Amino acid sequence: MRTLIFILCMVGYLLLLGYLGMFVTDKICEKAGNYTKICRIVDISEPHIP
Repeated sequence: MRTLIFILCMVGYLLLLGYLGMFVTDKICEKAGNYTKICRIVDISEPHIP
């Protein structure tokens, strides 16, 4: 049971880190204004809500 909780916590933590990473990358791309490879990857993998 403890192992299951640990796995769930790790998954949640990784998702949070991934989301924050995407958000930060998106902000950097906005400021840079030029579309680098990272920005294109973020745009493809993250659906933008209008």
